[in-house]
Amino acid sequence: MLNKSTVALYLIFALCVFALCLYISFNNPVTSDGASLFLEAKDMADGNILLRGWTLSTVSFYFTEAIWYTIVIRIFGDSIYLMYVLPAVFYTITIMLVFALSHTDGKMKWSIAALIPCVIISSPMASTMTLGTCVHVGTIIFALVCLNMLRCDKHTIAKLACVTTLTVASVFSDSIFNYYITIPIVVTFVVHLLINKDFSKWRYVFAVIVGVVIAKFLTLVANYFGLLNTPGTQPPAFVSYENIPSNLNLFIVGIIQYFDAFIFGKQFSVSNAMIFSRFAVMIFWLALLVVAIKKRFKASFVDTALSISSVLLPVAYVASNMPVDLDTTKYLVFSFITGSALIARYLNSQAEQRLYAFASTIILIFIFIPSGRYELPNSRVQDISKFVRDNNLGDGYGTFWVASAVTLFKNGDVRPITFTDENKAVRLNWLSNKAWYGFKSRYIVTEFKHDIDKILNQYGREGHIKEIDNAYIIYYDDARIVIE
Repeated sequence: MLNKSTVALYLIFALCVFALCLYISFNNPVTSDGASLFLEAKDMADGNILLRGWTLSTVSFYFTEAIWYTIVIRIFGDSIYLMYVLPAVFYTITIMLVFALSHTDGKMKWSIAALIPCVIISSPMASTMTLGTCVHVGTIIFALVCLNMLRCDKHTIAKLACVTTLTVASVFSDSIFNYYITIPIVVTFVVHLLINKDFSKWRYVFAVIVGVVIAKFLTLVANYFGLLNTPGTQPPAFVSYENIPSNLNLFIVGIIQYFDAFIFGKQFSVSNAMIFSRFAVMIFWLALLVVAIKKRFKASFVDTALSISSVLLPVAYVASNMPVDLDTTKYLVFSFITGSALIARYLNSQAEQRLYAFASTIILIFIFIPSGRYELPNSRVQDISKFVRDNNLGDGYGTFWVASAVTLFKNGDVRPITFTDENKAVRLNWLSNKAWYGFKSRYIVTEFKHDIDKILNQYGREGHIKEIDNAYIIYYDDARIVIE
C-alpha cells in the first residue's frame, strides 16, 4: 500500500505534469480533425449518442475519446478551451501510467529522467501528436492500463474483465490498438512459452483475444444498422520497392523531428547548442533502447511485451504503405512511450545511482524545456471566424481543413465541402453530418487559391474575395450558395 507521503508526491508530480502539458497544449492551433471530433461529441451530448447521419473518418474514436468529450461537454459546456484542457488531462494520465510502468521492484530512481526526452516534455512535433484531439492518445491510455495489469502476479476476474472491456472499447474505436497490445501480447506469450515454458499469462492473452472478437462483432452490428459510418482507407500492404527510400527517409526524419533535434544545415553556434544537445540525447536514447531490449527482453513478461511494442510499429511503418508524410510519425508515438518505459526499467535495475539520476533529470529538463504562453494561439481560423462575424456572414461552407475549426469559434457554422472532377462544390462525406447541409449561404472558405475560379464560375463572377493567411473567403451580397 502507498503511504500518505508517497501519494502526496504522486499528486504533486501529476499536477506539475498537467501544468506542463497545458503550457505546451496552448501553443497548438485547432485542427479540423480535432474540431470535427469535438463537434461529434457536442452532437452526442445533445442526444445523438449513436451519431446518426454522420460520416466519420477511418476510425470512430468512439469509446477512446469521443465519449469522454461528450461527458465533459455535458458537464461544463462546449467551450473551445476544452480543446486544450482535455488533451492535457489525457496526456497527463498517459505520463502517469508510463511512470508506473517504468518501475521495477518498486525502484523509480531513473524513471523521470528516462521519460523526459520524448514522453514528459513534448517537442513542437510531438505536441501535435500527443496534446491534441483525435490523435490516438485515448487508445494509448487504454493500452497502458492493460500493460500495467500485466505487472500483477495474480489475475483476478475483475482485472481480466477490465482487460477485455478495454480491448473491446479500443479495437471497436481505434484498430491501431492491435499494434499496441493484441499482437505484442500474443507474440510475447508465444516467446515465453517457447523459451521459458511459461503458460502463466494465458488468461490475460485469452481476455485480449475475447475482447478483439467481441469488438469485431460489435463493428459488424454497427455496420449492419448503418451506425458510426467509417469510410475505409487503403488496406495495409507491403511498401512498393521504389518507395522504400521514401519510407526510410520519413522514418528517420520523423524520429529526429520528434526529439526536436534536426541539426542538418545548422551552424555550430551558441544559439544552436540546444539543438545539438537534443541530437546527442536522441542518439544516446536510441543506443540505450537497443541495450535495454537486449538486457531486459527475457526479464519478465512485461519487459518482453515492451520490447516487442517498441520494435513492431517502426518495422510496420518502414515496411508498409503506412507512411505518407511527416504527420504519419504519429503512428510511432506508442513506440517512443514503450521504449522510454523499457529504458527506465533497465536503468532502474542497475546499481544505485540516485545522484546521477537526479543530475540527469535536471540537465534533460533544461535541454528540452519548451517555451509558450497560457493563451489561445492566434490562428487563421480565428481570424476567419472574426471576419465572418464582423461582416455578418452567418453560416457557410468551406473546405475541410478550415471548415470545422472555424465553426468552433461560434461566429458561424462552416460546413465541409469538396469539389468534383467537374469543379462543382458538393458535400464532403468525411467527418460531417448530412443534416448540416441544404441551407442558403453567402460564402465559401477555401485554403486553395485554385478553388477561387471554381467557386466564381459556379456561383457568379461578382463575388468578393478576402485573403486571410493563405485562406480565401469568397462571399456574395446575397445568400445564393446551397449545397445539398
